[in-house]
Amino acid sequence: MAYFLYGRGLRTTPVATAATLALAEPAVAALLGLLVLRETLTLCRSAGWCCSGSASWRWPYRRGRRSVLRPVSTVSALADALRQRVLSGEIDPGTSLPEQEIAAAYGVARPTVREALAVLVHEGLLRRERNRSAYVPEVTTADLDDLMFVRRPLEQLMARSLAGRRVREADAALERMAALPDDAPWSDVVAEHMALHQALVEAVGSPRLLRLYGALAAETRLGLVRLRRVYEDRDQLVAEHRALLDAIAAGDAQAAVHEHLAHSWGSTAGD
Repeated sequence: MAYFLYGRGLRTTPVATAATLALAEPAVAALLGLLVLRETLTLCRSAGWCCSGSASWRWPYRRGRRSVLRPVSTVSALADALRQRVLSGEIDPGTSLPEQEIAAAYGVARPTVREALAVLVHEGLLRRERNRSAYVPEVTTADLDDLMFVRRPLEQLMARSLAGRRVREADAALERMAALPDDAPWSDVVAEHMALHQALVEAVGSPRLLRLYGALAAETRLGLVRLRRVYEDRDQLVAEHRALLDAIAAGDAQAAVHEHLAHSWGSTAGD
């Protein structure tokens, strides 16, 4: 009796049974073998299994569903923790992050720390130079003014392209920002702020605009760390972004972007 995988268990099939009885006739067996293969593929697909080719099996899936399992490695968890501290302003610009100290503080091995720091260096939130520990880069007011010089025309291009439209993902990010508790870390505000603007740029549908905007993401996030001093009342930040989205939907996009990007970055010693 032949068995074939079906869902969570094993199942016999009439074709498979017939095949075992026809082994004495090679031609019949070959034909029935093809029928067995076809039925097996049909059963597996109906059970949610996917195959590619005759012997390469992929992870089971259901069409229309996404996996909800998101295992987090130690490296990812450490990178998340350090990212939150950087974007919340807990780690001041210019501060070094020695691997040995971080390993001791979080109870992990130095190779884990090294990989986590590499993630943040790749994101542009940290810098690493030869013979020096990774550190949080200093972003001056002059740096941020230059950032706005480049970012403003990109935002205006985005707003003109979306004039008269509402972007559902941007509205959702705004509502998440508004729902953050008062004691939420500033990094959560930064995340929703970036998600809102990212959603607007993605909605334009231009891969090149998306790449240009993405190149500014790290400096933008580091600049947003400074805005926690400007927007101690977070409701003001929410109101400004609501006005931006409403203006784009109303078709008055260019004036809205100019007003939205005209805020002060605050000041710090050393600017």
